[in-house]
Amino acid sequence: MRGKPLVFDSKQTTLDYCQLSFFKKILSDVSANTVKTGKSFELYRNSLEVTEASLEEEIATAIGEHVVVQVINHGGFIPPIIQIQCLFTLDEFSQWIYLRSKDLFSECVENLLNCKSVEVFKN
Repeated sequence: MRGKPLVFDSKQTTLDYCQLSFFKKILSDVSANTVKTGKSFELYRNSLEVTEASLEEEIATAIGEHVVVQVINHGGFIPPIIQIQCLFTLDEFSQWIYLRSKDLFSECVENLLNCKSVEVFKN
């Protein structure tokens, strides 16, 4: 049984490539600044579960040449607990977040563009 042939959409591929290239450039600029300042940069914070006593959040932070994604439980009488911790290179994170969620990708872009160290538009 033969399925439909794969259709190659060059316009979509070009758009994806442009978005990822732009994201990598601004992420690289901000990451370089984290090395200079010694301060990490929060790319996004996503609430996963909220109860009266606690909060579970996913937080992505750029630190030098890496991005750390952590799922943390905190609040109430419970001390903060790191449930999951993943380490990505800048390229790995760019691909991962783009494929994972367009909303989180957009939030990262917005947060990066609001950072003073982004050099993208200064040419």
